Amino acid sequence: MRVPAHAAVGESVALVRSAVGAGAAGLTNAVLRKVGADDEAGWLARVAPPVADGLAEHLAVVSSHPLWVVRALREALAGRGASDVDDELRALLDADNDRPLVTLVARPGLSDVGEPARGRGAARAVVADGGGAAVR
Repeated sequence: MRVPAHAAVGESVALVRSAVGAGAAGLTNAVLRKVGADDEAGWLARVAPPVADGLAEHLAVVSSHPLWVVRALREALAGRGASDVDDELRALLDADNDRPLVTLVARPGLSDVGEPARGRGAARAVVADGGGAAVR
């Protein structure tokens, strides 16, 4: 569930006001309202270097990866003879930003196989060698 921007700003300002004071609350309000005035695409258009100035620099900002990581991945793809290094680099950075599957583990003797599934609405339980279980 997403929290509306105005509600997040209001709660944050109230927290700062109670912890620090009115002056800091005013600053927090101004900064958060400025940040919330544009969406992610708008901010990326403002802060990401143009592709023409360097693909690695652009992708580092757009994909939230350090520049040295983007450059190292590009070199690795080029070194293994990738047919379209730039497209593969974009796909690799996108895949690295995907949310991982969450796995809960039931350790033998510490919990039973059904315990993780009961509390999480798990899709499936898999019994592993040694009697342990993982739930996804």
